[in-house]
Amino acid sequence: MLSLIRVFWFICVLRDGPQSLPQGKTLLHWMIVLHLLFGTLYSLPDTSLFKSLHQELALLLFNLGFVRVVLMLNKHPERFVQSATALLGADVLISGTGLVLYVVLIQGLGLQALSDTVNILLMLWSIIVTAHVFRHALDTSFALGLLLTFLLLLTSWTFLLVLQELMFA
Repeated sequence: MLSLIRVFWFICVLRDGPQSLPQGKTLLHWMIVLHLLFGTLYSLPDTSLFKSLHQELALLLFNLGFVRVVLMLNKHPERFVQSATALLGADVLISGTGLVLYVVLIQGLGLQALSDTVNILLMLWSIIVTAHVFRHALDTSFALGLLLTFLLLLTSWTFLLVLQELMFA
């Protein structure tokens, strides 16, 4: 278990890529569950459990579909499991870090003024890590990985807005 956390940490600090993860689907399934759990917990202060879980599930499926399509278009569909696992695992690690920082800094020390700064820094870290994973998954430049990351963010935010309008208006 510690070796897996270490691999995800090395991905998050840009030392390893998705190819350093095992290829089996079991780890991907665990990352899906953990991602749903952390994503739901992370958004709970702003919304209900029902709405949060449904949004996280829909967004997760959309993002996995995006990764699948990008890999297929670049003729690397065999890299899906490791790439998706790396993206989800890194996001779980970053979200977990955010939850710990929230509890310690905001709840524990009462530093609410740092909340927005911490969220922005975590979002920037997540963007950089996602671009790093795309770079490795596609054997391309970091710049193209960053472009794909912004495309993913733009399309997933648009998808989420449409979903909210349709389901929760």
